[in-house]
Amino acid sequence: MRYKINYDRIEIISDVFKILGINKIKMIEVCDIQFHVAKQLSMLCPQISKYLLYLNSLVSYRLMYHGEKFWVIFTQYVSEKCIHISVF
Repeated sequence: MRYKINYDRIEIISDVFKILGINKIKMIEVCDIQFHVAKQLSMLCPQISKYLLYLNSLVSYRLMYHGEKFWVIFTQYVSEKCIHISVF
């Protein structure tokens, strides 16, 4: 599968980020459920969180229910099990 990069769209979004500034972007970020559960998972399982977050993001877009709900469920499950998962 090949993807075409839309450089015009990237430029427009980049311009919007510049206009908004870092403080407004951070305000948007802290309202995001996925941001909060990713932060929680990073604190609970710091050694493997980046791998788990990457895998979860790949899987969550293929599910039948809202991604936010899956992120919460995933984080709850992994937080109970991460002490048993070894670093590879």
